[in-house]
Amino acid sequence: MFARWPEIVGAAADYLRPVEFQWPKARTAKRQEADGATLLVAVDSARALEGQFAADRIVAAVNAHLGWKCVRAIAFRQERFTRAAAKAPPPPIDRRDAERIDDAVKTIDDEELRETLFRLGVAVAARAHQRDEK
Repeated sequence: MFARWPEIVGAAADYLRPVEFQWPKARTAKRQEADGATLLVAVDSARALEGQFAADRIVAAVNAHLGWKCVRAIAFRQERFTRAAAKAPPPPIDRRDAERIDDAVKTIDDEELRETLFRLGVAVAARAHQRDEK
């Protein structure tokens, strides 16, 4: 659920971030499941009111994604969101290294997995190249 948060809540992911599930103190697992959890959500302090208005919709979306009434309520923790600086792309690598990485992943049928592994290989090769230069 945490990894798919933007898909679940849509545009609200810009100002809401899930933090944790807080389960009620229960003596039995059966009671705990029946009560449901409180989802602690960090909200950008400038948009806290908007988050409160979206609370019922978010609870319904999370429960629909999980397939059961896991969340019964949302608790908000205000914080200031800052956008992370864009990472610089890795430095270019040698053509031979790129060909070697491409040869290693070309037999993988899943295109998305193949592309991901290729990018990972390029990043590792670039990092190794940077280390060698130092």
